[in-house]
Amino acid sequence: MNTQISKFLVRGLVSLMFLFVFSSHIRADNGNEMIVNGHHVRLAFKDTVRVGENEFNLQLTDAHSQPVIIDTHLEVGIAPDSNAEKKAKQTTQSAQSIEVVLTPIGTAGEYAGIVPLGASGHWILTVHFSVQGELYEVNFPVQVI
Repeated sequence: MNTQISKFLVRGLVSLMFLFVFSSHIRADNGNEMIVNGHHVRLAFKDTVRVGENEFNLQLTDAHSQPVIIDTHLEVGIAPDSNAEKKAKQTTQSAQSIEVVLTPIGTAGEYAGIVPLGASGHWILTVHFSVQGELYEVNFPVQVI
């Protein structure tokens, strides 16, 4: 019986440690998650997205919450949402995409970046990544105030 209680306590402590480690790397109020071919891509900005520099974390995991190991390609870019721009008839935002540099953090599959935004409005943050030779793309809508 003591063995069962010990196993239960160890599993509980391991679960809590995992939760603590995970939450310290992706802790933001405005997070998004997209799933592409079983790969979970989580985007979390540290604060409300505003004009200027915005810090964010990106996490890639598989269907079993295991880190996704990127083969050769991981790229993030952001550009104004052309559909929203057409609806609002705004021409002040450049349609040029901004490339974002990512830095690995924590465990495999976790990255941090800073995205500079020059105007408010609707933007699309695009993540390109490759796993086992397959190239994937995920688009996150971002509202900048």
